[in-house]
Amino acid sequence: MKNVKYFKKDYPRVQFYRDSYLNLDGKWDFRLDYENQGEEKGYFKGFEKEYDILVPFSYNCEASLVHIDKRCDSVWYQKNINFLLLDPQADVILHLEGSDYITTLYVNGHKVDRKKGCTYRQSYDITEFIHLGNNLLVIHCQDSFSKEQVRGKQRWKDHNFECYYKETTGIYKTVWLEYAPKTRIESLKIDTDYDKQSANLTIKYFGEEDNLSLRLMVEKDNKILQNTTYAIHKNQSDIEVLLNEDFEAWDVFHPALYELTLMLYSKDKLLDEIHSYFGIRNIEIKDAFIYLNGKKLYQKLLLDQGYWDKSEYTAPSTDALLNDINAMIQMGFNGARKHQKVEDERYLYYADALGFLVWAEMPSMYENTEASRQQFLYEWEKVVKQQYNHPSIITWTPLNESWGIEHVKTSLVEQKFTLDVYNLTKKIDPYRPVITNDGWEHTISDILTLHHYEQDGKKLNSYYNTLEKIISGIWPAHHKGAFADGYGYKGQPILISEFGGCAFSRDVQGNDWGYGESVESTAAFLDRFQCLIDNIKAIPLICGYCYTQLTDVQQEVNGLFDASHHPKFNLKDIADIQSDSILK
Repeated sequence: MKNVKYFKKDYPRVQFYRDSYLNLDGKWDFRLDYENQGEEKGYFKGFEKEYDILVPFSYNCEASLVHIDKRCDSVWYQKNINFLLLDPQADVILHLEGSDYITTLYVNGHKVDRKKGCTYRQSYDITEFIHLGNNLLVIHCQDSFSKEQVRGKQRWKDHNFECYYKETTGIYKTVWLEYAPKTRIESLKIDTDYDKQSANLTIKYFGEEDNLSLRLMVEKDNKILQNTTYAIHKNQSDIEVLLNEDFEAWDVFHPALYELTLMLYSKDKLLDEIHSYFGIRNIEIKDAFIYLNGKKLYQKLLLDQGYWDKSEYTAPSTDALLNDINAMIQMGFNGARKHQKVEDERYLYYADALGFLVWAEMPSMYENTEASRQQFLYEWEKVVKQQYNHPSIITWTPLNESWGIEHVKTSLVEQKFTLDVYNLTKKIDPYRPVITNDGWEHTISDILTLHHYEQDGKKLNSYYNTLEKIISGIWPAHHKGAFADGYGYKGQPILISEFGGCAFSRDVQGNDWGYGESVESTAAFLDRFQCLIDNIKAIPLICGYCYTQLTDVQQEVNGLFDASHHPKFNLKDIADIQSDSILK
């Protein structure tokens, strides 16, 4: 894999890199506040530590050093930061890549802000609250078992059940400081055009300085393709980058990436410098198939929930993210459905750099109210905008299996909510397909996706081998059909987006489980996997599949890898079963 030149493992916002930063992962002081009395007791001014915690790991996992498996809905973090120098021309921004669920930041005893949600990057301007010398950062996180929260696979009971796992409370992704010039590049949106062989950059600025200009450099393979300076008008630049004879598409396992350097000037003074990259590819739906760069795309996806046995909802290292993608590629998969999780952005970077497809998904809420609908839309909008520039993402999957919309088949309120989610996503991103309710009971959806855990490949084939069977909804399973009432098939591509989930008998003990009857041996598993794959491929209408799943997750023991991300099988054996052409 070839990295972009500026990539650093400890920098989490890969597509908007500014080199003046400080990664704050590591040991912090920590307290559990079972009675939620910390604010009354003045913990925000500083507290006597109860534990050392290793950020970014949640307190109830082994990697955190705390490792207390007892629910606590109020937790406190503190860390002393010594500023030896403060630049009057820079703002100091604290970023939390992921914190669950209500987060309040205090600096030197002053409340900076309180933010709600667990899926998006939270950013706090702390400039006015800090001074030279020692400064105290205190972070208070509050959580609950409310089903109105966006929670994904996090349980809402005091024990694991079904496919729901231990809750994640507090910080679970990287915490870092950024020194951002007071007049700066604020955001970068990249729209690519495969037919025109171009990228359209929308760049917004923050600050009050006048007479600004932007110098833009575009490079590929250390060759400078463009080096141009533009005048800036009304705090925004709209720039088209034409590649012409230098054009190379981003494709599966052939990831052409173009590097960007954006330099903001006031007259001859350099104010800010940002690095990014883009890839150009075209996703198109026609004649009930998905096309990538004009070629039919057959997707071989693996469900990836992003859990580890000792660090749970947080990857133990940046390398662990890369290792997972490499392993999936070695097994013959060309993409992953990142299930019920907004993953660390470095995962998406590695997918971009390896030419690996990603379905980006939103964690579900489980109780449909006006408040939960609004919060879901608020977070999902931020997630889509945050991940928008990554070429590896080819599908948005905001809702899954009618979770949080359990009456969508007949409820006009819940159907309208799915339309609101779809239209919001399309307003931000009109180019990628959107699957509004993955698995069944679809309303409006660009792809028809179906979930079925039948373990006999021939039976699975018999349920879906004609269009009439697919859309009738009479196949035996625990759901209520392909479409909600009032909706029907409109010529969408069709994928089996969950199937398999087979476990070894030795692993299915106590509350641990897999789908269907377990197998006794590696040979028996490979025979079943072969039969399922062959029978799905034999259905002409099906243009891809997603196997459940990459790893075991707590009580769900149906992974191709165990919970420590060690393979249960020879990777080549899995690859050989999927060995026909990726692009048909």
